[in-house]
Amino acid sequence: FGHFGARDSSRVRRPPENFTAEKENAVSLTDITVDSSSETEPDAVIDDLILVGIKSGRLPRLKGIDLHRACLRAGLRRTEAQIYQRFPLDETENPLFSLVNGVEPGTFECDANAIDTPMVFVFTELSKQADPVFAVNEMISGARSIARDIGGDVFDQTGTPVSKEWIDFARAQASHKTLLRP
Repeated sequence: FGHFGARDSSRVRRPPENFTAEKENAVSLTDITVDSSSETEPDAVIDDLILVGIKSGRLPRLKGIDLHRACLRAGLRRTEAQIYQRFPLDETENPLFSLVNGVEPGTFECDANAIDTPMVFVFTELSKQADPVFAVNEMISGARSIARDIGGDVFDQTGTPVSKEWIDFARAQASHKTLLRP
């Protein structure tokens, strides 16, 4: 994300090498695939995602943390896909946002009561949202809540702590997505 249109790919900022979670098998922004029937170009898929990472600001790993409880407090639940997702109150099909493990394949084999991982990723798919701006706001709020509970920090795709400017940009991207709908 970092651009509004698939045609303007010159403004895309790719994540740096040091943002990957673990060596060669790490999950990164480019590793996440999205089923997007309306847009199939790689830039369009990236344009459809808002993604943040939660990792420790002081330690190399999130070790021994109770991620499950932090997710439940933030309104997420562990799904059959073995990831955590936050659903709107009136819907069970399209999640507002999802949380995946930073270690490939990105799933949690059991409830993450004492997880050991370098980071987790939180993302929303704008094209699947009834209100993309609401989804972005909920994702940011949920990510901050989880980070606070587990003693981590929220980072953007470049590995920089999320700033007010970044949040404003993510909201603008979501708002732009809403305006482009038929």
